[in-house]
Amino acid sequence: MLVVKVLGAATVCAVGAQGALNRTRHPRLPGHRDGSPRRVAGAKRVGKGEHSVRLAKFEATKTVSRVANETRFESFTSKVKRAKPAQGELLRDRRLEECGSFDDDPHDPTESVQVYNIPWARAEVCKLVITYEDGSQALCSGTLVGPYHLLTSRHCGQSACVGLAISMQIACGFGYDADVFAADLFDFAHLGTAYVVDLATNCYSMEEYTDTCIDNVSYLTQERGYDIQLCKVDRELGQNLGWFEMSDEDVTNAGLNIMGYPGYLEALEEYIPYAFLSRLLRYSFVTNLIEREIRFDGAYAWPGESGGPYYRFTASTDERAVVGIHGGGPTGCYEEGARVTTRWVEVLAALKGEESLYTDTMAAWTNPDPYCQIIQYQADVFGLYDASPILGIAYNPTTGEYDATVTLFNVGTKETTMVVAFYLSEDDIVVTEDVYLDETTIDMPAYTVYRLKVSINLGGSAGFVGAVWTTPDCYTNDGTTALIGFAG
Repeated sequence: MLVVKVLGAATVCAVGAQGALNRTRHPRLPGHRDGSPRRVAGAKRVGKGEHSVRLAKFEATKTVSRVANETRFESFTSKVKRAKPAQGELLRDRRLEECGSFDDDPHDPTESVQVYNIPWARAEVCKLVITYEDGSQALCSGTLVGPYHLLTSRHCGQSACVGLAISMQIACGFGYDADVFAADLFDFAHLGTAYVVDLATNCYSMEEYTDTCIDNVSYLTQERGYDIQLCKVDRELGQNLGWFEMSDEDVTNAGLNIMGYPGYLEALEEYIPYAFLSRLLRYSFVTNLIEREIRFDGAYAWPGESGGPYYRFTASTDERAVVGIHGGGPTGCYEEGARVTTRWVEVLAALKGEESLYTDTMAAWTNPDPYCQIIQYQADVFGLYDASPILGIAYNPTTGEYDATVTLFNVGTKETTMVVAFYLSEDDIVVTEDVYLDETTIDMPAYTVYRLKVSINLGGSAGFVGAVWTTPDCYTNDGTTALIGFAG
């Protein structure tokens, strides 16, 4: 028999971003009763709750019955560590530019680069893992510019060498925390992941974009200004995380922020440890603005940051607007990317179903349904529980039982009911074929973190205790199990 006690709930503000263009209609957003646009990042408040549960006494006569050769769930971070940055070089000889790579001439970039490794800081900027039909994967960056609208480079998903990608997995606010880093087990997709699938249908790009494959490297055969695309994400991430607006404003000689996620680069890691798990931000002045391109002379960006935003920040109003998308360049000589032109502002409006030059010729994208998605809250990135543990198991000599804690996070936009079952495993891979202990049911509101505390009497047995959660209609792409710890 389970005894469940709800200990209460509280709320805390998370941070995200959303600006406004005068011409755009805005949906009614959480936290704004009048439907006005949010101008600072962070979207929705994160709910907080706790459950305290005493599980039935475990009977030591139960035996383990497992499926052979179980394998560990592959996290988004594991894919990031394996994948290489997407290639999309312009077809020209860099040696003629007299620009060496960062590998050839490494130097400490920390004076000009700010590292973002916590999820609520600019959560609108996302890391992408792109998968191709041959199974290869590549890394890029991207930006939310609407509730489910992702702006990135066209070469992030299209390659003359391996064809059109079959999917993009997206982790917005991805980032490592030095206090909780674990090389193999920890996943830094703190806010969950989503997908772009069927890129031929769900991504809009320019017909002028072309590339060619030379020695297994994809080269663009026209100017960088065509290297841009808008893609439809399969769920409304922006409703919780916020988004940047797009702007076709004149940024001649303006100072812009450049942000993106680099891939693994040994020379860079020497100066910024785990840079490939962090967003890097730097400030540069536009030196050349033409019809479809933005260029920064003397700027530094790194492979993997392609698709990240060039954005203008207005301190007086705390507004951020994307004016371009990073494409590449001979690092240290110049960096360049596609400019957000009037065409792209109008295309985005049409895809949102708003008044646009293309409203009569372009069908609006259908809004994704509200969704739920339960993930493990692996680190207290929102500071909800002070110094109290969010994961772990310890023997309680007063009760003679084990006190276990696991914390789960519904990163979605709708509430759900989840069943959390506990198992005793002979190894650190917890599956439903392990020894069943007991379970409890929790009502999980949208965008809410729940810490679940259980007391377990193992009756003298020992093993790894873990939790497995199930829901009737939620996304499960970020896993449904959590290893709590060893007991006994």
